[in-house]
Amino acid sequence: MDTENKDIPNWLNPDRLIELIELLRKAGYKIGISEHIAAQDLILFLIGERQTLDDPKQLRTLLGPIFCKSLIEQENFQYHFDNWLKLIKEIGLSHTTEKVNLEVEDKGLLPVARRRI
Repeated sequence: MDTENKDIPNWLNPDRLIELIELLRKAGYKIGISEHIAAQDLILFLIGERQTLDDPKQLRTLLGPIFCKSLIEQENFQYHFDNWLKLIKEIGLSHTTEKVNLEVEDKGLLPVARRRI
């Protein structure tokens, strides 16, 4: 899928969704194919409608109901989403085909990007 478009903010790029899902899975969220497809369809719809959203936190509000199955997940989703945004901004994850493995550190559950060799 070629989603490289300078008009699309990095946080709205469907390729970034994979990193968010992996971060959530490592935190214990049960995210299957149907949730992944629903979230990707939502992002592609927003892009198709040229709704890049002014604030990435608006996307958090839209994705939460797709990924969260319990009250605890709903309460923690903001934390995980915000860490994902921080990861994108601080590390500047690229659109290369190189695989990026998101791991959650034991202390503080902060995500760390590690490239597989």
